[in-house]
Amino acid sequence: MGNIYHANMYSNGIGIKKDLKKGFQIYSKVADEGSHIALNCMAYYYLNGLDVEKSKKKALKLYLKSAEKGNLVAQSNVGICCENGIGIAIDETKAFQCSKKSARAGNFNSMCNVGYSYEYGIGVGEDEKEAFEWYLKAAEKGYPKTQYNVGNCYKHGCGINRDEVKAFKWYKKAAENNHTNSQYILGNCFYEGQGTKKDILNAIHWLNKAKENGNTYANELLEEIISNIM
Repeated sequence: MGNIYHANMYSNGIGIKKDLKKGFQIYSKVADEGSHIALNCMAYYYLNGLDVEKSKKKALKLYLKSAEKGNLVAQSNVGICCENGIGIAIDETKAFQCSKKSARAGNFNSMCNVGYSYEYGIGVGEDEKEAFEWYLKAAEKGYPKTQYNVGNCYKHGCGINRDEVKAFKWYKKAAENNHTNSQYILGNCFYEGQGTKKDILNAIHWLNKAKENGNTYANELLEEIISNIM
């Protein structure tokens, strides 16, 4: 792992002058010694053409090798490649299978992808209850994106009965974890009194947070609130 750490330092310029070539050389050496993490990192190099000739096929091959060794991130990346036709023909069913394998092993981002696939029927039959369950698995572990998704499920009745109070609760968790869209929605909840009591000060607080993180809708709502106050 020490060599992986050094490769990361060179690749990202952490505490040392950035040197992509040196970083790749170290990843390659460690990969030859059996590191699945290094294989995944090398794939990223090829995918983005970082001081090596860009090759989606080589990237996919390395992701597959890493995934076969049990790397959860690589398993998720293989799914992304299959879904988007990166180095391989688009195969939504295979993408779903790869994501589910990674999700079952505990990868939060894959849990989110599996939930999304079930919600919209991508690579698998549409099943809103399954979507909700997968979102909830990651949300309960503190993953902001799925906390937001669980909030949406409660708000719109996707796979679960509608419940504005519970929707508010999950939006708040995601917002506190710096999820920008949740910060905007939370501000709106406080402004409209959805799932909670109206609270203009809290509305302004969370909308400002969302605005600082680049949410343009938050800025528009802030202007509306301020104009109403004045």
